[in-house]
Amino acid sequence: MSAERLQDALAKYQQIVTQPEKNPYVSTPEQLRALQLATLYDDQDHKIRYLNLCRRTHPAIIEQAASFVADAQAHNKGALFMWKVKEIRAQWEKQGKDCRHPSPKAPPKKTSSRRSKRIVPASLFD
Repeated sequence: MSAERLQDALAKYQQIVTQPEKNPYVSTPEQLRALQLATLYDDQDHKIRYLNLCRRTHPAIIEQAASFVADAQAHNKGALFMWKVKEIRAQWEKQGKDCRHPSPKAPPKKTSSRRSKRIVPASLFD
């Protein structure tokens, strides 16, 4: 990685971290963390994967995997991060811990009492 690319990536990361309120695309902490991870690992093509992972996975698992990758010297840090998340999830499930994100539960969907029913004339069946 050239020095200019590294400086650009660090500048983008600093902007996202220090000024999240100026970014119009960030409205939740999960979105902010996903953008931070994608920028940090220089993996902008897979931002949506990081976002889905941050929305569905417990934040402690994300932080533990991120600290593991920060210490590692890997060519593809994004892949290493995903692998470590998988490993930590397996450990948590083995211990009986809940791996899901502790978000408030959404209200149940409302079902309409009137459902559209197709009325078929009896003459069609004769």
